[in-house]
Amino acid sequence: MKLHRQLLTAAVVAALFVPAAHAEVAIDVIGGSEITFEGLVQADGNWFDNDLTDLNGGDAGNGKNSEFELRRAELVLKGKGPGNVEWVVGYDAKADKFLDTNLKYKLAGNANHFVQFGQFKQPNSLEELSSTKNNDFISKAAVTNTYAVARRLGGAYSIGDN
Repeated sequence: MKLHRQLLTAAVVAALFVPAAHAEVAIDVIGGSEITFEGLVQADGNWFDNDLTDLNGGDAGNGKNSEFELRRAELVLKGKGPGNVEWVVGYDAKADKFLDTNLKYKLAGNANHFVQFGQFKQPNSLEELSSTKNNDFISKAAVTNTYAVARRLGGAYSIGDN
């Protein structure tokens, strides 16, 4: 719990001192690959009156009238190049699981044809495919959580701009 509180404090301080929100932060070009970093930290905080009933699992008079916890702490490295190759490695430190971890290749001679291998979001619904940072609410709809297939390991062939 102490680690989560320190991480939450660091995230809030970092958010307050960032001049503008950036989707990607360029790191460097290594081996012909332009490497960028993305991060998303979301936390929950509760304040309540704990004088009559114990609401946080301890003594009602312990003076703890609030709780804080990380919802997600996503760290993503992306690379473009060399050539027609793009790659992604994402990890959620809070859930201790890998997110999108894949390799995408733009087929030569075909302007918008792609082959992708690895773990990635399945084309199911707009809410499932969009990033959590772009959602209107902090949680996804119950229908999306019930029926969405989320990320799976496999391969895909796609035609489009991305």
